[in-house]
Amino acid sequence: MEKGDLLAANAHSQYIMVNGLRLHYLEWNVKKEPVMLLLHGTGDDAHIWQDFASFAANHFKILALDQRGHGKSDWARPASYSCKDYVGDIDAVIKGLKLTKIILIGHSMGALHATSFAAENPELISYLVHVDINPKPPEWNRDYLHGLFDTLPHSYSCVEEFSKILRKASPYAAEKILLNLADKALKKKQNSKFYRRCDLEVFHHFDQYNLNSILQKISCPTLIVRGTESRVMSKEAAREMEKRIITSRLVEIPYATHSVLTDAPDKFQKAVEKFLFEKL
Repeated sequence: MEKGDLLAANAHSQYIMVNGLRLHYLEWNVKKEPVMLLLHGTGDDAHIWQDFASFAANHFKILALDQRGHGKSDWARPASYSCKDYVGDIDAVIKGLKLTKIILIGHSMGALHATSFAAENPELISYLVHVDINPKPPEWNRDYLHGLFDTLPHSYSCVEEFSKILRKASPYAAEKILLNLADKALKKKQNSKFYRRCDLEVFHHFDQYNLNSILQKISCPTLIVRGTESRVMSKEAAREMEKRIITSRLVEIPYATHSVLTDAPDKFQKAVEKFLFEKL
């Protein structure tokens, strides 16, 4: 494990080798307990959690993982981006860092991985937060992500160009949040073009997830979060998930699409804070 530069909000850039890949993560409050592990969605990276971590780091040790193929983590070759691959990495990271009694929070694809891991490893997870995705995502969502593999630009002329793309998915986000995320998501090469740190193969290999059959295995307190304007998690699916996980509660965030973390960061923070501190 290698320690990198100190980043904004007192986060340290760290690396760990798992399953033949060098994975990157951001870490806040190295010595604090308990541990909160954060998992981003498809095409995002650990920096999506930076605003949330600025609050949570007052109370917890925070680890925000760049999942394989994302951010500063290695790209898998041959391309290996199935649910099994991602969850295997999470398992290896948790074992490698000797983590126990984890607060596990995931958004979108990361929520699927978090929920899958919590169902199969109940002894390791003390709290689960599943943010805005159906346990069985709709077919159109998978098809849309597969289509991005063919349609996404391979390069951008500037950070602002990419932030405008992020705006389409997060219409209520503050401009400074999107510009910061765009800056972290891109790297500039000698040709003066900006390229995504994300491997586009992750879109091409988006899995056919269906977690409905394992939800009843989850025994820890669970918060299900849905943006009221989300198309990725329907109200019906969210309510059904709440029924299947007997220890869960559902919170809907107003003025938020699927991109809850950037559309309504303060409301998301307050929802998680209320959930955790009622229980802790």
